[in-house]
Amino acid sequence: MNQQPIAELARAIITQIAPRELPLFGPVSRAWFADPKPTRLRAGGDKALGYGLTDTIPLITPFVLVAVTQVASYLSDVLSRALADTAKDAISERVARLFRRDSASPTSLSQAQLSDIRKTVMEVAHAAGVSDQQSSLVADALVGHLAGTSPAAL
Repeated sequence: MNQQPIAELARAIITQIAPRELPLFGPVSRAWFADPKPTRLRAGGDKALGYGLTDTIPLITPFVLVAVTQVASYLSDVLSRALADTAKDAISERVARLFRRDSASPTSLSQAQLSDIRKTVMEVAHAAGVSDQQSSLVADALVGHLAGTSPAAL
């Protein structure tokens, strides 16, 4: 997937939940996109993520990038299946018309899909060792953004 929408959404989430990280967002996101593997937190919980930019400051930005990337992958799968179903129905209808001889609305996510997205973010957080509080903050902000709802006051 294109990095730009991932970076834009991640920046919006960081602006909302950790604005102090905005000055480092550019270098951290570029480093992450160049090599997304060092996203595991070091032993001990909320420590700096291994990019060499901020060895003493814990950052949530790499985790947000991982979470948004996972959500982008999930949404790509959901939309691919929906498009395949739509195409199958459209093809069936055209075939039926040929036998007889005689669209796209904006995609919205269901509550189940939003729940899956939140679960995905929480799983990514758990695997990365991010605290429950930060994980919930990111998950709620991301789901709220995708659902088009106003985020809760922080």
